[in-house]
Amino acid sequence: MTTSGKLELTIKISELLEATTGENGWESFDIDCDGRIFSVTVKPKVWKKLEDAQANFPMWVAAIAGKMGSPTETGFELSEANSPSATPGRGCSVSTSSCNCGQSTIGPP
Repeated sequence: MTTSGKLELTIKISELLEATTGENGWESFDIDCDGRIFSVTVKPKVWKKLEDAQANFPMWVAAIAGKMGSPTETGFELSEANSPSATPGRGCSVSTSSCNCGQSTIGPP
């Protein structure tokens, strides 16, 4: 007998590289997680938040959550990727939508 569960992944990033623009302006990019490459596709609004964080904060962290998708040659796809959440300060615990410090945008760590 097994107990049912839900597998969710949260990937934290602090830098952006180039992305590929796809259908409807969605941006796709790869994240190297300890040798496993996760392919991520996000809405244009999410990509804009990530670009703004990179441009406006010398040190920033974003958490992108989703489900483990299809395997690729080098890793997996991150499916159903959610909007990145904030890590604005010390002592802030991160969830997929906001942090407990009351801020819900990407900010400095």
